[in-house]
Amino acid sequence: MKTLLQRYSAVLLAGTVLFSAALPQASISAKTPAQIQATADKETANSSNGLPAAVARRVKREIARTFRIPASQLKISAAQARTWNGCFGLPAPNAFCTMIALPGWQVIVTGQQRSWVYHTNQNGSQLRLNQTASLTNPSPRLQLGFTTPEDGTSNPEEPIVFQSVSEGGIANITTITKLNSEGIVTRQTIAPNIRSTPVIVKRLTREQVNTFLEQVRQQRFDHLNRLRYFSDRGADFDTIKLTHGNTAIEYANPLHNELPAQLKEVIELWQKLL
Repeated sequence: MKTLLQRYSAVLLAGTVLFSAALPQASISAKTPAQIQATADKETANSSNGLPAAVARRVKREIARTFRIPASQLKISAAQARTWNGCFGLPAPNAFCTMIALPGWQVIVTGQQRSWVYHTNQNGSQLRLNQTASLTNPSPRLQLGFTTPEDGTSNPEEPIVFQSVSEGGIANITTITKLNSEGIVTRQTIAPNIRSTPVIVKRLTREQVNTFLEQVRQQRFDHLNRLRYFSDRGADFDTIKLTHGNTAIEYANPLHNELPAQLKEVIELWQKLL
């Protein structure tokens, strides 16, 4: 009986050792808070174009405090190094900003189907929410990112004050609509087998042009510069790019109802003008 008991104990012990050895390391050694933070910092560095981890943490903490969302549910989805003026690139309409060169960051954070845009200084000790550009209401289909750099093909001598370019979609047609400082609206269509010359579709008075441009400024259109509102679910969506002065933005046309309110207002003003 003693021999059988000893054999049984030996078999049981061996099985326990083998089972323990087969367990994943994470199940037998929990990560410390420092290790968890180090992992988060590494993920931030890998996904945010060199954004310092300290800046990412400060932005997440600010969102968690302001919008009552756990920082653990927030992700840095994109970031770009920027040089700001004294208003951090967020001037009020017709306001004066100190002309200084302040190095910093533009940071896009996502969480709970929302997106926030923050402008910070270099170390994140100063930060500003870009309310105009942020998607503070849940938007399951819309994503927020940065536009690609300009290709330099536009004519700087052309007196264009506002322009829209619609391209893509199933038909792969590009439509370019331009408003110049004289109030002339032209439209040009480009397709795989078509390249029309620009045609005049409307003439506006100088007063109409000035009123429209002032309304665009009141909607803080310049706060939207370099931003792109898109969906990875819609490869056949047509994309519209709006340009005014030094500001250029892009959005997926079928999702324009989910865009920030002030951008939607600019779109409606432009459509009414045409």
